[in-house]
Amino acid sequence: MDLATLLPPLSHAQLEAAQLPAHIQQPWAMTAPEEASSASPTQGWRWQPTEASQVASLLHLAQTHLLQLATHPTDAAQLSPPLWLDLSAIKQVLEYDTADLIVKVDAGMTVQDLQTLSASHGHQWPFTAAADALISDILAEERPSLETGLRGWIRERVLGLEIATPDGQLTRCGGRVVKNVTGYDLNKLYVGSHHTLGVLTKATLRLVARPTEERHWLLGFDQLALAMAAAQDLLDSALRTQLTACEVFSQGRTAGIAEFGETLAEHRQKPWQLLIAAGGQAQELQRLEQHIASRYATVTQSGRLQPEWARSLKEHLSIPPKNNLVLEVALPTRPWNLFENLLEPLQFDKVPRRIDEKALPGFSDVQLRPAAGLAWVLWEADRCPEPDAFASLFYGAGSLQTRVQTLGGFVQLLQVPTRLHTGFLALVESLNLPGDPLVRELMLRLKTSYDPHGILYSSRLPLRPDTSLITAATSSSTL
Repeated sequence: MDLATLLPPLSHAQLEAAQLPAHIQQPWAMTAPEEASSASPTQGWRWQPTEASQVASLLHLAQTHLLQLATHPTDAAQLSPPLWLDLSAIKQVLEYDTADLIVKVDAGMTVQDLQTLSASHGHQWPFTAAADALISDILAEERPSLETGLRGWIRERVLGLEIATPDGQLTRCGGRVVKNVTGYDLNKLYVGSHHTLGVLTKATLRLVARPTEERHWLLGFDQLALAMAAAQDLLDSALRTQLTACEVFSQGRTAGIAEFGETLAEHRQKPWQLLIAAGGQAQELQRLEQHIASRYATVTQSGRLQPEWARSLKEHLSIPPKNNLVLEVALPTRPWNLFENLLEPLQFDKVPRRIDEKALPGFSDVQLRPAAGLAWVLWEADRCPEPDAFASLFYGAGSLQTRVQTLGGFVQLLQVPTRLHTGFLALVESLNLPGDPLVRELMLRLKTSYDPHGILYSSRLPLRPDTSLITAATSSSTL
C-alpha cells in the first residue's frame, strides 16, 4: 500500500476542531517482518502527541469515529488500518522528591532516561527492562523482570497514575504516598491492563537507593537439577538479602550476545547456566562471593562478570527474541520439582529436546525465575506449527493449564510472533483471560464501561466489550 494513496484516519478539519496540530498525525512506514505475507500491510499511521491532554483528545476522536488503535507498534500493525498511538514524545520529569525517593514522570519516558535521572541522585528503578522501553509499557504490561520476587513486583512501586480514557477524560488514581490512597486502589486495575481500559500518561513511582557496589556471577551446570539446587541454596541462605537476581536458563538464551566473545566460555558451553546478581556493601558482597566459590568450586574457579557484560546479559534475558512464541508458567511452589512433567503435553513439534537425558517437547529455550516461581518456555516461530494445524497445541496447552491450576498457578502466552498471531488468537483468549467466570465477567464489564466501542487493542489481553451490556444500558436509558 502506497503512502500516497493511504487516507489519513482523521482529516485536518477534524484535528483542527479538536485543537490538535496537523503534525500530530504522521504516515508510518512499518517494518514488515520477514515472515509476513505479501498481502500484509506495510504502511499505516502514527499519532504522536506531546502532552497528556492531546492523548485524551485523540482517544475521544477515535471513539467518535470508531478508529481502533494500539500503543505498541506490533499490535498496531495487526489493525486495519494500522494505527499506532506513540507516547514517546511525552517524557518530562514532573516531580522528584529525593528525600522520599519518589519521582513523577510522563509515561513516555524511557527506562534508560529514568535510570540516568535516578542514578544522578543515588537512586535507581529496581527492575531490568529494555533501555528504550517506555514507562507506560512496562507498567501496562507488568512483565516480570529478573528482579521480580527479590525486589517485589512492579505494581508495588506504583503510587499514582494518570490515565486518558476513550471518552476524552484524564483521570487520576492513587496518591503520592500509600496512606493517601482511599477506597479501591485503581492502580492495581490499570497496571497490567495493557492499555485496554485507558492509556497511561503519567506515573508516580517509588525508587530504591542505589547499592554501593554491584556484582554479577555466571555459573554453568550440566543438569537443570544442579542449577536449580544452586539457586535454591542461595535463596534459602542468609545472603538472600543481597541478591537482586537469580536466573536459571538454557544455553541458547545467551547465543545472541556478541559482547561476550570468549568470556567465561567454560560456563557458557554448559547446557544450563545460573546468573547471580547482588548489590550492597563491598564486605557483604565479598562474603557472598566466598560462599559461591566454596560451594561450587568444582563448577567454576571464577565466574564473575564485568559490569558491561552483566548489563548486556540482564537486558538480553529480560526481552524474549521477537521471533519466539513465549509461554509463561507461574507456580506458587518450586517449579523445578514439577517442571519436566508439566511440559510433557506441549508437543508443538516432533523434534524432541533433551533435558537431563529426558526427551521433552521441541522448544527452543527455557528460562526460570525461582524467586518468583516463574518459568518461560520459548519456541522459535519457524518451529511452531502452521496456523491451520493447532489441534495438538490446543490440547497440550489446555492440559498444561489444567495441571498448573490444580497447583494454584496459571499459564499465559507472553508473546506471539506476528506471523502466528491469527492462528493463536483463540489460544491467547483461552490462556490470558481469567479462567474464573466471575473475574472474567468483571473485566468485561469494566472494558464495556471504559471502552464501549473497543478502540483500545492489545494482542496480550484481547478484551472485547460485551455488546449485550451496551444494548441493555441503551434500552434502559430510553425508558
